[in-house]
Amino acid sequence: MPIKITINDQEYAFDTQKSILHAAKEVGIKIPTLCYMKELAPNGACRMCLVEVEGFPRPVPSCNMAIKDGMKVWTNTFKIRQIRKTLIELLIANHPKECLTCVMNQHCELQTLAQEYGIRDERYAGEIRHNELDLTSPSLVRDPDKCILCGRCVRVCDQIQSVHAIDFTKRGFYTIVISEYNKTIDASNCVLCGACVRACPTGALKEKSAAAEVFEAI
Repeated sequence: MPIKITINDQEYAFDTQKSILHAAKEVGIKIPTLCYMKELAPNGACRMCLVEVEGFPRPVPSCNMAIKDGMKVWTNTFKIRQIRKTLIELLIANHPKECLTCVMNQHCELQTLAQEYGIRDERYAGEIRHNELDLTSPSLVRDPDKCILCGRCVRVCDQIQSVHAIDFTKRGFYTIVISEYNKTIDASNCVLCGACVRACPTGALKEKSAAAEVFEAI
């Protein structure tokens, strides 16, 4: 029996159980995400995919809320847009301001969302983190200052690769993704598969460039 729900005042029917996020995507309705990856179990950490659902007192994460027959969902209300905009602004507040020279320029998911939500000025003056670059790997670079704590790299390494090379440590503003005992990449149990690089939305993990060596050789 089809599951009928209303999204943005339009009724849709679905044959199988799925999340609100999946249902919306199936019918061409975009809900922004930062921590979500289809290969991973959803955790709703970034809150970017919040939507309003009739009967709920506050917005809910669409990535881990299952659709139910008769459900009414709104994905793009003024309230939701303001929440998303504030979340993006808070992430930008303590993010390095070097987009033009970043390897992820024009491919960064945070940058794309900032453009989509019309963020041009810095509304919050946050403390900027200053962590050391990890250049010890022959193929990867870890730049903790660009990390937005979405957890995609941690979950890919754990759930898909089963390596468990990185995880969260500390709390609040000082939370950081590191390897066990804060080892450098080359001293950790990282297998250099590159899954974390592919998962990273901002360039906190990236492939090491050999451009400098090439220019020097030339």
